Amino acid sequence: MKHRISRLAISCAAIAVLLQIAWPLADSSGRVLLTTLSVIAFATASFLHCTLVTDLPFAISRAFLVLAAGFLLEFVGSTTGLLFGDYSYTSTLQPQIAHVPLAVMLAWFMMAWPAAFVSQLVSSRRWLRALFGGALMTSWDFFLDPQMVGEQYWQWHSAAFDLPGIPGIPLTNYVCWFIAGSLLVALLDRPSSTSVESWLVPAGLLGWTWFGGVVGHAFFWGRSGPALWGGVSMGLLLALAISRWRRDSRE
Repeated sequence: MKHRISRLAISCAAIAVLLQIAWPLADSSGRVLLTTLSVIAFATASFLHCTLVTDLPFAISRAFLVLAAGFLLEFVGSTTGLLFGDYSYTSTLQPQIAHVPLAVMLAWFMMAWPAAFVSQLVSSRRWLRALFGGALMTSWDFFLDPQMVGEQYWQWHSAAFDLPGIPGIPLTNYVCWFIAGSLLVALLDRPSSTSVESWLVPAGLLGWTWFGGVVGHAFFWGRSGPALWGGVSMGLLLALAISRWRRDSRE
């Protein structure tokens, strides 16, 4: 059974990567569909991997909690402007629940699980693992937000303070991403096997996210700021995790 789940998780991860490769080649309507399908495939791969290295009750309960938390964060954030900043979703991404796209809710889990899994390599202290995972989630948003805003999936209404090279997106967005990401990673924290085989899906997905984000922003969309911010921050975090894993494997 575990072998079948592993193969299915790898297949879903590969599908997610292929859909994202096709994304910049499609027209605007095609990109909407590819966005939703790639998020579903990515989230499914994360769920199956979580099931594989933990157990089904843990995976189901944590996936439900993260989806609920993701919805609450996005609903409160987009309707009040008190968390991430003043933003709102357009009607482009469907389906939506209370004006929050389902794909956005799934995206919180799809990335939170790989971040939680990789973070266990960094420290034996749970709070440090949570902070590392939160930083990894935030580094992903350096890629995500400019790309999705460019497609008009959501829009920012004000940004008094933003990052150099990423205009129009408030600094409060990244602060909240770090806090929310850290809390979600803490919720998913459960030390499990970090063998080479168990690394394949999360490492492959995170590695592709880093590579695809850098290449996409730098060469397809002409956004050097997100490529630099996301490329450096996520690259350094992944390099740290890999170096810790290599050190532990030699001991």
